[in-house]
This record gives sequence, C-alpha cells and structure tokens, in this order.
Amino acid sequence: DLILEWVSDPAGQWVTSGSNIYYNDGNVGIGNDSPSNNLDIGIDANSEGINIGGSGNFFGLIQYDANRSGADQAIGDIAYKWNGTRVARIIGGTGTDTTNKDDGALQFHTASAGSATEKMRIDGSGRLLVGTSSVLTDNTSVNIQATASTGSRIALGRNDTSTGTDNLIGGITFRGNDSNGTYQECAYIFANAESAHGNDDKPTYLKFATTADGESSPTEHLRIDSSG
Repeated sequence: DLILEWVSDPAGQWVTSGSNIYYNDGNVGIGNDSPSNNLDIGIDANSEGINIGGSGNFFGLIQYDANRSGADQAIGDIAYKWNGTRVARIIGGTGTDTTNKDDGALQFHTASAGSATEKMRIDGSGRLLVGTSSVLTDNTSVNIQATASTGSRIALGRNDTSTGTDNLIGGITFRGNDSNGTYQECAYIFANAESAHGNDDKPTYLKFATTADGESSPTEHLRIDSSG
C-alpha cells in the first residue's frame, strides 16, 4: 500500500487553515505529472477514477453550485470525450425563474458526427422533451413532448424467437389512481399478432378497450383486423 505523509511544502503552495489544507496555486495531478485542470486524474486501467463510499448508513454527494444570472444557463456539465472529441454531455442548468432561482432543467446531449447537441431535456415542470429544448405546449400535464423534422413517432416492439396468434406486439395503457394508492387500468390500445409471424409476414390487429361504469377492468369494444 502507498502511504502519504505530510512533511513540508518548500514552495508554499499548500496552505493550512485550521484543520483544513488547500492548494493555493496551480493544478493538482494524480497519475498525471502535467495536470491541465484544478484536479487532473490520469488512469492506465479500466474502472480507475473516483470512488465515494463507506461502510456506514450514508449516501454520497457530487454537487454543483453556481449563481448564474440568466435562464437556461449551465450550472454543471459532465462531458464525455472520445479521443479528445466531445461526443456526449449531461448538463444541469437554470430554469426560467431568474428572481427566485429555484427551478432547473437537465439536458442530455449526444453527437452523431462532430459536436454533441441537445437531444433530450427534463424541464423544471418534470416534462420530458425529446428532440427539442422548447415545449410544444405549455400545458404541464403533457409530460412527454417530442419533435422531429420528419414527424415524431413512438416505436414499441416485441423481441421474441417466435410470435404466435394473439401475442402482444406493443400497447398503450391508461391507468387512474383515485387516491387508493393503486393505479388501475382504465383503457388500452393493443397491437397483437393475428396469426403466427414469420420473416416479412406480420399479420396484426389493433384492439381498443374501455371500462364501463361500475366495472373494474377494460373490455374490448373495437378491433381493426389485418384486412382493415
């Protein structure tokens, strides 16, 4: 094991303040003799880096705190580089209330070629915005909003070695929680295999179900079969 022992600081860069010690000037390198940032860690094997842990019943914390003056500004940035090129990043930033400074957003950036651009955002109202940094509607009840230049779509798939008659391909369910603590199914739209599927042979039907007054589960009321 490597044991570090404090002896002296001839250059006077390390400063003692009570029970604390801090670096007064320059950068600190760990595994890197030419640090380019305040703390620069060099690794030469997988899974090396920073570990926050202990045996007690506690949790760790990584915190960014910056008093930014405007809306939609970065507070903290986690950047991912591939051989020097930034290909992804996660940014925690300010929201729109620059007076109280109590709302924020998470941005997720990825790159298809070149620089990383914003692809997804969770705003201060908890809405998930995909393909846009601006809401499509201000209605806070519209929790998922997506846009694309060719029109947005949702893809639901079944990954199976064989798909037989009536097997579910994908579905959308609607559930309500009337204060009893349990979300119960109220309605659904399902896509099912009409018969066994094969390569380039996917007979499918759509079924629509709603729940009648006084009933506890939805019943199918409309079906569109493979012939339309």
